[in-house]
Amino acid sequence: MACKEFRVERYYVFIVLNLVCLIGIGIISWWLTGYWTACVVVIFVDIYILATLNFFSHYQSNDYRIV
Repeated sequence: MACKEFRVERYYVFIVLNLVCLIGIGIISWWLTGYWTACVVVIFVDIYILATLNFFSHYQSNDYRIV
């Protein structure tokens, strides 16, 4: 049985580390303020920004055409 090489792209490592940091910052903000809203906003606003920037990078690489 041949063992396949497992490779992870650097982009996904950075995304996971970013989300782990965001969850930590969200928990700290909840601890400081006492509101779960602060935790949720910190986590989900950045996910929205990442998705928007990812869309824009693909939009830009396709010469500003939606494919």
